[in-house]
Amino acid sequence: MSAISKLMPHDITAEKACLGAMIIDNEKIAKVLDIVREDYFYLDKHKYVFSAIFQLYEEREPVDIITVQDKLKEIGKFEEVGASYLASLLDSIPTTTNVEYYAKIVYEKYILRSIIKASSEIIDIAMGENVGIDEAVEIAERKLIESIDIRRQHEYFKLRDIVVETLRGVQKLAKEKSLYTGVPSGYKSIDEMTGGFQSGDLIVFAGRPSMGKTAFALNLCLNFAKTGKKVLFFSLEMSKEQLVQRLLSTESGIDLKSLRTGNIRESDWDLILEAAITLSGLEVIIDDTPSASILDIKSKSRKIFAKEKGIDIVIIDYLQIIEVPKGVSVVRSRNEEIGFVSRSLKSLAKELNLPVIVLSQLSRSVEKRVDKRPILSDLRESGSIEQDADIVAFLYRDEYYNPNTDKKNIIEIIVSKQRNGPVGTVELLFKKEIGKFESISDEDFSFKENQLPSRYSGDFDDLGDEEEEGE
Repeated sequence: MSAISKLMPHDITAEKACLGAMIIDNEKIAKVLDIVREDYFYLDKHKYVFSAIFQLYEEREPVDIITVQDKLKEIGKFEEVGASYLASLLDSIPTTTNVEYYAKIVYEKYILRSIIKASSEIIDIAMGENVGIDEAVEIAERKLIESIDIRRQHEYFKLRDIVVETLRGVQKLAKEKSLYTGVPSGYKSIDEMTGGFQSGDLIVFAGRPSMGKTAFALNLCLNFAKTGKKVLFFSLEMSKEQLVQRLLSTESGIDLKSLRTGNIRESDWDLILEAAITLSGLEVIIDDTPSASILDIKSKSRKIFAKEKGIDIVIIDYLQIIEVPKGVSVVRSRNEEIGFVSRSLKSLAKELNLPVIVLSQLSRSVEKRVDKRPILSDLRESGSIEQDADIVAFLYRDEYYNPNTDKKNIIEIIVSKQRNGPVGTVELLFKKEIGKFESISDEDFSFKENQLPSRYSGDFDDLGDEEEEGE
């Protein structure tokens, strides 16, 4: 590490200029504090001087050569800085006008040092023998991202700015006559309840076997992609060929059995080719790696997000077969494994700022009840799924349990949890032979004219100006 330390990027002149400017012109202190922190300085003596200035500023005391000297004595660092060196800071800057420029240099050098430090730690991890390959890759990615994302720590927002940005979003929705703030599912009844799937949300669709979970996920995938969204689909159970067979069946209307066996009528080929052309034009990325770990999924999502210059939504089929690498210290039981996976998926949604949809199995306790409709406690192996998810919805086909039901070909989507919205049940038509979900009513959205009054047709930049002028 000593060789690396000598090569660490730094700019002593810029550091001295920042400190000198703050002592000479107290009005520059706030500007520097917006950009740098104590540990951004390369020399320890500069960190001590910055700390003294910061403490005086917080205490609303004047900052000058004498008060800084006294504060350094108070915190026991004066001898390490020295009177002559402290005085030299005042001579290091001819003018305080460019202090923000110098502060940015200090900040940028610190980021470069952080990247070097993270790289060194990654080398140590890779050279060690106590960490598995999957966990090592995850740690490496996290450390590099953390070293770069230091920039986000400086972000803060005034309420006025947030209000203005929110109003612009509402205005945009009003002009577009859209009811949704998130990614629409393509099903009116679901979208009216959820407002679309929101960025940063973890959405869980759960059900017992044969309820149509994978078919529903593929229908969502098609609906998203047909509106121009980029979809990343992780299939941990089915191969990519099996998924595409299902997609061809759903899109063409040719039953899946015929596609699997090749027993296709001559007249059906036009429908299949038309469906193939449609599917080929959609932005869908499929990863069918079997037994993928949660670290694999996060790593691939990041890489694909970067390579494709953004994706809009991630779908995973399904949660219980996502593996947790051996050696992850927080996992000691199956419940903790599932909890680790669900927390990781939620963090992925927030990190990439997109909705993550994951399918989940249910426990057999459903089968023991007279009413087989699932409830939240049926989520298999962990209460963490319910806790981490923003939306939990169950798929239920009454026809599966009650052949004589009057709800044939009907699937219930039971929204049992929605962090920011109502719960309830919606019904969709399910054509099992082709795996297609449709709204029961073909009625399109009846958008009302919702034009903004002319006085609200601007960009809200002048929000609050009238009040300020009257003060």
